[in-house]
Amino acid sequence: MAKSKKNSTTTGKVSRPLTHKPVVISDSARNSMVSDAAYFLAEHRGFVPGDELKDWALAEREIDTKLILKMD
Repeated sequence: MAKSKKNSTTTGKVSRPLTHKPVVISDSARNSMVSDAAYFLAEHRGFVPGDELKDWALAEREIDTKLILKMD
C-alpha cells in the first residue's frame, strides 16, 4: 500500500518562517489604537449600552491581528 502524502494543498495553509523582527510598539500606543477601534465598533452599533467589553475584546483582536499582519 502506498502512503498518503499530506501537503500544503490539502490543508490550504503554507507555513513559512518569520524572516524579520516583529513590530514593537509601546503599550500606550497599542492601548490608543484599541480604544479608537472600540469606539468605532460602539459607534457602528449605535452606542447601545451593555456590549462595551465585547467591543474592547474585538478591538484588541483586530489591532493585534493588524500588527501581526504588518510583519509579513
